[in-house]
Parts: sequence; C-alpha cells; structure tokens
Amino acid sequence: MREFDGGRFRVYLDENASEEEGGARLMACAALFCARMGIPCPGEETLKRAPQGKPYFDVPGAPRFSVSHSGRVWGAAFSPDRIGFDVERMKARDWQSVAGRFFHPAEREMALAGGEAVFFSLWTAKESYVKYLGTGIDETFSSFCIAVNGKISGDALGVTFSWPPVPEGYFASVCTAAERPLFARAGGAARVMRP
Repeated sequence: MREFDGGRFRVYLDENASEEEGGARLMACAALFCARMGIPCPGEETLKRAPQGKPYFDVPGAPRFSVSHSGRVWGAAFSPDRIGFDVERMKARDWQSVAGRFFHPAEREMALAGGEAVFFSLWTAKESYVKYLGTGIDETFSSFCIAVNGKISGDALGVTFSWPPVPEGYFASVCTAAERPLFARAGGAARVMRP
C-alpha cells in the first residue's frame, strides 16, 4: 500500500487490488489516516451509504473519504473535510465520443486539442468533483466546466484539484474545497480575511 500526503488530505493506493478485499482495505486505510490525525477510528458498523451511493462513516467527527478503483489499482482519499477522488486506467476506448457526450464544449475542445492524456486528466478531475459533491455522473456532468484557458481549474466551482502520483498508464485526481485566501484586496488595500 502506497501513501501520498497531500497536505490537507492523504491518498492510499493498492496497486494489486482485488474487489473482494474492498471493505477490509478501506478500514485499514481509515485506521492509518486516523492514527496520523490522532483521532479515534470509526468501526466498520458505522459505514453507511448516501442515497446516491457514496459511502461514509455515520459518526460525528469521522474522517471523510472517497474511494475509486480501475484495473488493478484501488485507492481511497481521506480528509477531515469533504473530498472526492477518482483513478482511471488508460485503456483503448473511443475517448473522443466520450468527450463529445459527457464534456462541456470547452472541455471537449481542450481534450481534442490535447489528446488522450488530456482527456483522462479532465475525466478524473470531473469525476473527482462529482464524487466530492456526492452526486456521481448524471445528466449534469456536461453542464459544469473545469477547462479555463487550456488548463484545468476548479476556481469557478470553489474547489481545488490535485494529482497524486499513480502507476504509469493511470490517471488520478483529488477534489477538495478551495482554500480561502488569507488576504484580499478591498479598494486597493490588503485586509486579512477571517476563516
């Protein structure tokens, strides 16, 4: 199991995963995260699913998490706050058609100009965002846009995207709430923003 420290979150990756071990693997990662944070680890009996299917711990103060798997890679991202995570294996597919069906026009243009790797970067970022929201892929997937001037940005959505290291041939994205700036300009003068 590999661990990536993203500062405000941690990602755990198993590069040789089978689906049968999912619950035990999730609880092992939760125990690692909680030990690092110095908080009690919730028991497996507190694991629930939201109406849209997103799993969560039904206990106050429990860590938030998002799980994804593709091919032989399984991963989970943990945070004290809301989080979304997606991992995808690059595989032969008609990604241009997928971009045409599921992407906002600006994202579609960016993917077609940049190629398959850009498509997978956009896809994992978009999917991590809907997992962050807890909604999953639905008819609104193409209605929001993360392509800004040829780059991926969550600024308009109030989120930040991060790309944890993954094995070659895979792409992954973590979506977290954007950090509020410590300083803002008001009338030309900087003032401290309170959290």
